[in-house]
Amino acid sequence: MGVGLDPNIAANTVEQYLPQPFYDTVIAPAAGGAVNLPLFSTGTGNGVSAFGGAGVKTEADTNLPPNGQLPVGWLHEAHAVALVGWSTTATQALDTQLAIGGSVFRFELSTTRWFTIPARRLTGGCGISGFGTTAAGAGIAHIGDAQASAVYPLAVPLVSSGGQSITSGLVWPGVGGSAALTAAVPLSIFLEGQFKRRV
Repeated sequence: MGVGLDPNIAANTVEQYLPQPFYDTVIAPAAGGAVNLPLFSTGTGNGVSAFGGAGVKTEADTNLPPNGQLPVGWLHEAHAVALVGWSTTATQALDTQLAIGGSVFRFELSTTRWFTIPARRLTGGCGISGFGTTAAGAGIAHIGDAQASAVYPLAVPLVSSGGQSITSGLVWPGVGGSAALTAAVPLSIFLEGQFKRRV
């Protein structure tokens, strides 16, 4: 039994599984000053995509349904958490480090906080594409792309049930909010696990 599990689903029934992560993406603004960037609240077809100009969110951003909630009867059971900042140049890599440096990831269901951790603990490994020289050539900047093993394992699963209000987010608790960046940076949270329902 995991954190947030819905006790109202009957036991001893057949379960259908979809082995895939539950994920969402927010954009750390270039101007800085962000205090809370909500996650798992805006589904596909709504909001603003981090990948594709001014379009709405697509499956590249999130797999949350358009109404912003999992369907009733379904739940997601997460066994690990990962954060990926999208960076393709050294400047963007430094921006990503700045963006997550003072933030924490909070997982909340219906105003109850189940999990809090500094975001820097969730970053993926240091893949080759995560390295680059700084503009001044004075050093190396890196913010690794996610590797299969680069996740934060959970001692007990985090469970999101259909119909629940998910109020998670990346939060900057310090004075002034997020740091000013050269450019806005997309930040994606992956709750690694599986969707399932009892049929």
